[in-house]
Amino acid sequence: LDLLCISRGPSQKIKRCIRTRFFSPSLFSSTMTSNSPDIAQFKEYNELNNRIRDAIPSQLEKRLSKLSLPRIASCGSQSAGKSSILTQMTGIRFPRASGTCTRVPIELRLERSRTDDYSAKMRVKWCEEDVMEEKWTKAKDTVDNIGQILSDEICDSESLVMQVEIAIKAAQDAIMEVRPVNFSSSVITISASSPDLPNLTLVDLPGMVAYKASGENGHDVVENLYQPYLSDTSTVILAVLTGETDYENQPIWNEVNKHDPLHERTIGVITKADRIDPGGEKQWMDLISGDNIDMSLTHGWYVTKSLSQKDLESISQHDALLLEKRHFQSGVWKDFSKREKLGTENLRQKMTALLLERMKLSLPEVGIQVNEMLKEQKEILKGMGECIPESDEGKLSVLKEKIDILAQELHEQFGHLTSSQELSSETHYSKVKDLWAQYKKDIRSAGPEMTKSVVKEFKLWENVSPSAIGVAVRVPDNYTPDHVCLKLPDGTMIGSEEMLKFDEQESLMRLFRISSSQLSQGATFEENGSVVRIDPMFFVVEKPNNEYREKVKKVLRNAQSNYRIMIGERPSTLSFSLCDEFVKEWISPSHDLAQSLFETQQELVRRIVLGRFEQFTELKTASLQKMDEYLNQCQRGFTEYINMHHEAELKHKHTLNDHHFHDTKSKFNARNITDDDILQKVKNILENQNCTKEKCPRSLWELAKKDVSSEQNPFESDINDTIATVAAYVKCAHERFMESCCMISSKIFLEDFEMMVKKDLWIDVRKGRPLSLLFSEKPHIVNRRKTALASIVALEKIQAVLGGNILVTRIKQQ
Repeated sequence: LDLLCISRGPSQKIKRCIRTRFFSPSLFSSTMTSNSPDIAQFKEYNELNNRIRDAIPSQLEKRLSKLSLPRIASCGSQSAGKSSILTQMTGIRFPRASGTCTRVPIELRLERSRTDDYSAKMRVKWCEEDVMEEKWTKAKDTVDNIGQILSDEICDSESLVMQVEIAIKAAQDAIMEVRPVNFSSSVITISASSPDLPNLTLVDLPGMVAYKASGENGHDVVENLYQPYLSDTSTVILAVLTGETDYENQPIWNEVNKHDPLHERTIGVITKADRIDPGGEKQWMDLISGDNIDMSLTHGWYVTKSLSQKDLESISQHDALLLEKRHFQSGVWKDFSKREKLGTENLRQKMTALLLERMKLSLPEVGIQVNEMLKEQKEILKGMGECIPESDEGKLSVLKEKIDILAQELHEQFGHLTSSQELSSETHYSKVKDLWAQYKKDIRSAGPEMTKSVVKEFKLWENVSPSAIGVAVRVPDNYTPDHVCLKLPDGTMIGSEEMLKFDEQESLMRLFRISSSQLSQGATFEENGSVVRIDPMFFVVEKPNNEYREKVKKVLRNAQSNYRIMIGERPSTLSFSLCDEFVKEWISPSHDLAQSLFETQQELVRRIVLGRFEQFTELKTASLQKMDEYLNQCQRGFTEYINMHHEAELKHKHTLNDHHFHDTKSKFNARNITDDDILQKVKNILENQNCTKEKCPRSLWELAKKDVSSEQNPFESDINDTIATVAAYVKCAHERFMESCCMISSKIFLEDFEMMVKKDLWIDVRKGRPLSLLFSEKPHIVNRRKTALASIVALEKIQAVLGGNILVTRIKQQ
């Protein structure tokens, strides 16, 4: 008879003659009517719930798990009687035998039809692991064929039950052929409609096992399979315990505690009540009555009498339920007070009522959740870029557009303010300016600066150098420091009438002469007796280092000893060689600038390209390769300019800014007369060795300064003039050299590089590479894009379901 049922095209007469002992058409009519308000309401909610679930492919269920879609999941140990109790409850026979029978989740959607309509459909929600296998295509075709046979062969209640059983078993076998595993998370979904079926939706999960087979731990595999179902807060857990075994030895209770610690969404059921050891009923009755506090459930425990395989083959379902009813009317169960907890029918009604309750609570929120998730998926898709056209013309257009956007971003990073750029954002140009500033500092340090007093910033008074002769502080332009004093810890007040201006400082600094021992004690600044903070940065002024002066002195003596020159004269080559010592030091910082500009800009390019072309591996690689070539070209060009300019500085000692040269030279000459020299002259004039600069009148100080200058011997003046000549020329020359190098680096690394990217990159990346290769994406990017697109499609389908549903409209109105 089974063979006739699965064959294609037997006569209606033959099919109607097939009888199934177990199914009873009038089974549910005595307890439920299609006119019942609750049943009608359940059907309405359940239909909407199922339509939403149908819109979600199985591979997206984890991704879209935020949706609150209620369901009932049956779970328990292997051979606990899960499938048997579901068969008694629904009339649909699940795979049953000794050992493990259910190896994949089976979702059963039952609906009572109002007309004489019998139908059943089957489909499989394939998991990602199965889809990736080579055998999946064949298995899919097999399952599709089984589903078609199922739809064609149903004509009445008897054929529906039989064909569903056959289809479930055949589909499960096909799924298990895909991979060499004992369990799969692919889901068999059966949708059946009949005037005799109850309104119920549930999922039967494989039983938990505790053995290892084929190198895998069966318990762990099933536990992982349970995870997405039991962890979903919208799932009602049907926890099945068998009365044959103590509940302490059944692992399902651990799963309940893990996923539903408050026991708010779990229904417990004890199967095989007729097989409980005599005298052992007490512990189960305590569980059902709620006396076992540790295992109490909000929705309680139920108990059923399961049918054996022999019973299913020999008696009808109606007779089976009658036997169950008689069992609970006799023996130890006869006087049990919780009658509403006994039997399959009471359990089914509770499950239906609880599922309806949860659907009423959850479904109104689905619309909000869908909108939020749809926005999220669109943002993910947007972040991966637009989909690439199929045609080469379209790809070329996209390539040009992407290169233009990249060039525009470089344009903004290179310091050109655009309407899309925030004024506060840090650009690459700001980093370049920092490199230029450091470069200028390095060049300026390569000069005869040791002939003047050294100014150093300091933070701690105790770190002052022993060579310190005072402390300097910045003076704001709008501040008159006539009455500002430096106050020492012992109360000594030190004034200042000297103003200093150093090359590195743009503003004047006031010098307070004080010994290093006094400085190390700390000090404060006071104005008219009140403490004032002029500037948080203080500068220690140290004595000049005379090593360079001694070097020049030695060179001049050597020249007078070896060349025929008059006193006060010196060969021109002497000044040239002294200047060259400093000019030669410019080449290393300049080359370092070229390298720093290259590395900084390379980092910028990589960041932009990786952000723009992340999904296109070949385009990303080609772009980085070509832009590295452009940067190398820029570095070579800038280095060539540095070398050329530096060579010119070494060969040609001249400056067109004569006024600046002579002004600078006179300033350096003046610096060679120290305050100590002037002070000694003042002491000699006054014949007072205790005189200090602070007590000396300004007019006398200036007079003594002129006298000291006039008293210098010719050779000392010659030394001073040589040092001043070198210092003045180096200052003029290094300013010219620095500014030109910075200007040329800006043109080469910024302007020329941007032009190469804009004009040449879209051509260069295509050389030897077809457009299809440039726009090929990494597999994981392709999968992410497909998943995001599939999620959007599924969510938009759900939106369509919700938009045209009368129930949703009614909920919104309420």
